[in-house]
Amino acid sequence: MTTADRSEFALLGDSPIIESSREDLLGFEATASVLADAAIGTKDPLTIGIYGDWGSGKTSLMRLVKKQLDSEPTVAPVWFNAWRYEREEHLIVPLVAAIAKALDNPNFAGKVKEKAAELGNVLRAIVYGLSAKVNIPKFFGVDVSLSAKDMIEREQQIAKEAVIGRSLYFEAYQELEDCVKKGGVPRIVVFVDDLDRCFPGKAVELIESIKLVLHLPGFVFILGVNKRIIQTCVRTKYARDFGRESGKADAASATIAGSHEIEKLIETSCRDYLDKIVQVEIPVPVRKTSEMTAYIRVLLKQAKVVDEAQVKDAVSLIADAGDHNPRGIVRLLNRVIVAKGILTKEGKTFDPLHLLIQMATEKDRFVVLVNALDVSLVLADDKPGKPVTVGALIAKALSKEQSDSQSLAALRQITVVSQPEVLEGAIGVLNDNRHLLGLLRSDKGRKWLSDPKIRETMKESSEGTRAEGKPEPVQPQATVPMAQSRIGMVDIKPGKFTMGSEQCGDDAKPHHVELARHFSIGATQVTQAQYESIMGENPSRFKGADLPVENVSWNEAAKFCERLTAKEREAGRLPEDKEYRLPTEAEWEYCCRAESTTEFCFSDDEKMLGEYAWFGENSEGKTHPVGKKMPNAWGLYDMHGNVWEWCQDWYAEQYPAEEQTDPVGPPKGDKKVLRGGSWDSVAQYCRSACRIRGHPVSRYYLIGFRVVVTSRTQ
Repeated sequence: MTTADRSEFALLGDSPIIESSREDLLGFEATASVLADAAIGTKDPLTIGIYGDWGSGKTSLMRLVKKQLDSEPTVAPVWFNAWRYEREEHLIVPLVAAIAKALDNPNFAGKVKEKAAELGNVLRAIVYGLSAKVNIPKFFGVDVSLSAKDMIEREQQIAKEAVIGRSLYFEAYQELEDCVKKGGVPRIVVFVDDLDRCFPGKAVELIESIKLVLHLPGFVFILGVNKRIIQTCVRTKYARDFGRESGKADAASATIAGSHEIEKLIETSCRDYLDKIVQVEIPVPVRKTSEMTAYIRVLLKQAKVVDEAQVKDAVSLIADAGDHNPRGIVRLLNRVIVAKGILTKEGKTFDPLHLLIQMATEKDRFVVLVNALDVSLVLADDKPGKPVTVGALIAKALSKEQSDSQSLAALRQITVVSQPEVLEGAIGVLNDNRHLLGLLRSDKGRKWLSDPKIRETMKESSEGTRAEGKPEPVQPQATVPMAQSRIGMVDIKPGKFTMGSEQCGDDAKPHHVELARHFSIGATQVTQAQYESIMGENPSRFKGADLPVENVSWNEAAKFCERLTAKEREAGRLPEDKEYRLPTEAEWEYCCRAESTTEFCFSDDEKMLGEYAWFGENSEGKTHPVGKKMPNAWGLYDMHGNVWEWCQDWYAEQYPAEEQTDPVGPPKGDKKVLRGGSWDSVAQYCRSACRIRGHPVSRYYLIGFRVVVTSRTQ
């Protein structure tokens, strides 16, 4: 194979701006300019937090700020990649050494150069004070001459001092403060990158060291971090300080009440920690599709996966499928490139656009559409027994010269003899995701819709490029311990709450609900071990006894409850007047909220979601064992994320305006309610009030359930 041939399979890089020689295609320049001016103009100590998820462009934004400062004659920009030095005992040592080296800038002149040299010497003394046992010259070429007598005296002093930190750098720190106060020193702007990739203890230690040692006039720190991850690091530190682990009480905890008080203290500390250190919080700007067009067009040109004529329609779908995250978009296109290469090597006929559509429609919001495409329907105006698939019907409607709205209206006018809800559900997804219609309207898009063989081939190729693409072997039923098959329940007292949220759409408007009866609910989602012990099979895609069961329909979940009820009664563990069933939608939200009134069970801050949920940002594309994240206030796990959960109710287009008592949803319908979000969901779909719908027969590897125990009359 020639070099030119191999270039067809070259993958895209996601290196930041400047490092990759890319232009600023995401429009960060204005933000960078403002931050650069602020760094120069602010004379007081300043710490700026650039917050964003991994891959959102934090490093690119920081690089642009540094680029503007590099040419300033009285500024010493310092780039410090914390993660590269996390194996060092104290990150403050290489950080201070990096600052000292930056002060050797040959571009400084006159008194600025003299002051820079003086300040550099003081910083080197601090490096020494902080690391008596460290080989100083290995850090950025910093050289500190120490006599044997100096080393011995230093070691003796360390041995005597109980508070090591104070004795190690007290004098040097005083000299540093005096040096800075005299003025004339360069403006030192330190960019700390990848701090959220360090071990929790190291990350927190460095932040505290910056505040204690270098919070002085003339110093500006710009921290590029995922705030949620840093909060988790702080939580870990405080949990250890209080003799606790993962938010659970240790053996020495005296009372549950005391445990809750400690939990509240830890929670408050986590929320407030960065706010006490960072003077200004700058979230990485979230780009709209229109603002990402140039970026995606460049990537598509490099990836060579879409014809030029289809690029316009592809941009919106790619932006959406990548959650408007630059790294997420690169990962998506790289998956297409890899799958394309494998199919080419195997000599199979395919079209890259089909791969792109397949991978882009793996998101939660497309589940109903994708599951419907191969469902055969009988139309009222067809001969008896002559079925047609939903995919073929949609392809036919999109082949006509009409607008998207006209195509969807034509589909709604089709009279279906059986399963009309399947077609209606598919139309609803298309209506909510108009950016997909442009690609589906093309010849290749309509081929993907109508040909199940193409979709199956593309699905196999898509799965082969994901970490979870090759399921683990099914565990033999005999290896499942009985202890794993028992469901832990949590008693729930009656109460009132406000159900719904203004933030979750017109179908979730807030209204008052009272639950007047006691009931119990599963502390976790039903696991595969539990499901297999009752049903004798495991339909899940991701195999593991402690993983939540998924790929189950509402009908199958209801059947599980029936069989579990019969088995528990037979064993004498369940009274005749009690039964297992799926929770009503009101019961589910009441339990999820656990008396909270915020968007999530813990607060409104979605950046904390990773502490409580496996979702799109942290799941690595798969489910995880139940009960590993933080529980809500009532001891319930995974109420947000991991898998969507079936509820008992038929889906209602909107809630009743009046207050309700023990609501059970509409008396009939064609779709059931799903709650909680999944491992593949964006944060907004994991909110306490967020609701979606699904057909009772639909099965998908994003969907599972949990159970409740109630009186049979309920």
